[in-house]
Amino acid sequence: MNIEKLTIGPFVTHVYENGVLLRTSRAMRKEVRSIFQGKKSTLTYFVALFFVIGSACFIIASIMSLAAVFSIFIINTIYFIGSIFCMVRNL
Repeated sequence: MNIEKLTIGPFVTHVYENGVLLRTSRAMRKEVRSIFQGKKSTLTYFVALFFVIGSACFIIASIMSLAAVFSIFIINTIYFIGSIFCMVRNL
């Protein structure tokens, strides 16, 4: 069993066993950062969904205000509802 380590200064960058690459420092760093890789998070899904709903409310209210047919109260209510949905992502 021949284990060889390539280093740059005090840092190990590659580890080989019998000429076969076992791991690299880049792969190790990326695994630490992406602990949820491959798993779908329910929280992420709902935050994204609420953000899309809130953004759609902003778009609808903006279009309604350009039409100048709707009352200010209705437009402001839609903006308010949209802000509540978009605020969920900041919690």
